[in-house]
Amino acid sequence: MNSPESPLNMNLLLPLFVCLIQDPQPAQVPQGPEAVAPLPTDILAKLDVVVLKNGDELVGRVTAELDGYVEIAIEDGVTVGISRAQVKEIKRRAVVAPRKAAVVRADDAWFVLHDADGASVGWLHSSITTAADGTFTVNEECEFINGTRRYQITNQCTADQNGRGLRCYYRERACQPKLRRQLPGVESIGSSDRIENERIVEAKAVGEQLQVTHLDNHGRYERQLPWSNESTFPLLARTLARQAALVIGPVSMFDPRQEELVVRRVDGTGTRQILVDGVKQRVSEVAETNAAGTSRHNREWVDANMRTVRRELAGPALVAVPSSAASARSAVGVSSIRSAVVAEADGRFGLWMPNPAWVPVEPLPPGHLTLSCATHDAEVRLSLLDHLPAGTVLDTAADAVANWFVLLYPQLQVDSRYYSRIRGRKSIHMSATDSRNVDRATVDIIPLNDHYLVLICRGKITAWHELTPDFAFVRRTIELNAQSLTPTPQGPLSRNRGGRMRPPTGALREPTPAPRVTRSANKNNVRIPK
Repeated sequence: MNSPESPLNMNLLLPLFVCLIQDPQPAQVPQGPEAVAPLPTDILAKLDVVVLKNGDELVGRVTAELDGYVEIAIEDGVTVGISRAQVKEIKRRAVVAPRKAAVVRADDAWFVLHDADGASVGWLHSSITTAADGTFTVNEECEFINGTRRYQITNQCTADQNGRGLRCYYRERACQPKLRRQLPGVESIGSSDRIENERIVEAKAVGEQLQVTHLDNHGRYERQLPWSNESTFPLLARTLARQAALVIGPVSMFDPRQEELVVRRVDGTGTRQILVDGVKQRVSEVAETNAAGTSRHNREWVDANMRTVRRELAGPALVAVPSSAASARSAVGVSSIRSAVVAEADGRFGLWMPNPAWVPVEPLPPGHLTLSCATHDAEVRLSLLDHLPAGTVLDTAADAVANWFVLLYPQLQVDSRYYSRIRGRKSIHMSATDSRNVDRATVDIIPLNDHYLVLICRGKITAWHELTPDFAFVRRTIELNAQSLTPTPQGPLSRNRGGRMRPPTGALREPTPAPRVTRSANKNNVRIPK
């Protein structure tokens, strides 16, 4: 990954949320954006009342009044037709429209941010506040520290009582402490910091236009973009999808970080099982993707109490872990979590963690990697097939793998085989099913230098629908080059901005070669017979 050519280039400053690795996942696209209620949002608007002869009253907007028929649109877009014989009286503009209740709940949460090595590199604070008129504001502030530089980002958007985007504000700033003693960790935002660069983007919806203002150290300029009632902001869409378990989009969204309109989809209806503090829990999954669902931008997991238990801001390479206001800042550079990428003992290849449900199995001998998903008794195994002569053709290697696979898993029978491509390399993909209808597996034979890798993804048939995206992620992100196991950070994580990054602390701060052993501590490890 290439870092920005100059830290003074404001258009390239802080490409924070550009995914460091791709995390695509197929998704079903709905037929259109979520509908909004047609009732007026003006709190002073007057509504009609249809009084029936039985004493009932219908409040809304009368849309048709004929000799023998009356039609009225009530709340939530429902239209009711009534025979004139049932109507006692029609009162035009008789009552004030009730104020629409806020569509989100107030919230306040703090997180510690960790990079791909598990190092704590910053903090994130998110909040939702509501106003008396029903509008609400979603605000996110985050800060990263890299060497002596401090990077700060504020992302804020405001919506009306129906959730329609009204305006947004985005600011990113790079600071350098004036005094050498003002090193990162001493204070959150030093009063003597020298601002090196700053960019501010403001956007406001006016009718069918979005008025965008850009301000940086080069000056100020304005422009207009098309805007509709369905248009929104990514931060707002994620908030609504998370709290109401909605699918929003594909719809046009203004991304202030990129300063452009993009078409995205946010799905807040997903669920999966993960381990939270060692306890198996089913959580909601919120994913922001492109329109086709083939590229993920953000993802988070929310428990039954509507508490975010984990967020991915750039795939597993930039993760937000819940914290508190008192400890989030002080944890930067001190705490650590498990690395998002696991390297083989000799550093020749590696795997990225699909999500929090997966953990690596350790220790393993050189040539082997295993990921385990305890919530579904599933596993991903990657082994080096190095006993075949150099130059063995792909089909011969696949025949050998098929032979020992049935010995390793006698309950599974290979039922399909075809050519595929993994990381641009011609491979062979096989699938296997269980006659008992219990397990299922896929096998990929992938060229690696003069040898082959064997990737086995196995899980229960009952959980296969939930596991399929995880297995697809593993195949798409498998690292086949040693250099890729130390990904080049971008934006505020870039090591060429203001000195070397402080090394992470704590266990598993980076992929570390396991001890050379002749046999794995895990008795069930895949051993390829010679």
